[in-house]
Amino acid sequence: MTPEQKQARSEILRDLSRRKRRLFQERFLGTVREVLLESPRPDGRLSGFTDNYLRVNLRPAAGVSLSPNQLVPVYLDAVEKSGVSGTLSA
Repeated sequence: MTPEQKQARSEILRDLSRRKRRLFQERFLGTVREVLLESPRPDGRLSGFTDNYLRVNLRPAAGVSLSPNQLVPVYLDAVEKSGVSGTLSA
């Protein structure tokens, strides 16, 4: 196999991986999932993971204090490049 063939096959697999990840993320849009929060991001948002390893970027809610290592319910509403975004659920 030539280097060009290897490169082409690698790109096909990376593209397949991206599409499958996005389809998996989209399955959970419109649902509320528990998210274990991690340290704040540079943009001020908190991020964390669900029990099925979805990376969630939480938009801050006014008047709500959240901290790392806290488990919170989050409404998942959009797929982003770096994961899924959501808002704190009541």
